[in-house]
Amino acid sequence: MRVQGSRYRSDRYRRLVTVTSQAIAEGVESGLFRVVDPHKVAAMFVDSMIAVMNQRLLSDKPAVVEDDAELIAALFNQGLEKKKK
Repeated sequence: MRVQGSRYRSDRYRRLVTVTSQAIAEGVESGLFRVVDPHKVAAMFVDSMIAVMNQRLLSDKPAVVEDDAELIAALFNQGLEKKKK
């Protein structure tokens, strides 16, 4: 299966995924993160950042940038699971 889109073939995108993958791998090795495929998770993280940037550009009233950053961080660090009381 081939991936369509020039973004996935660009050096910039590949560098972002590689650097992010290295950071995730270090987190796994140190015990900070659970065992995951660093490259796959890095690609998901980078693409989620791109998606939020696109939404911000298309929105008439984008959220505060720090709020968007916190949302992405919380989703990746804690998932969607509802906190138990």
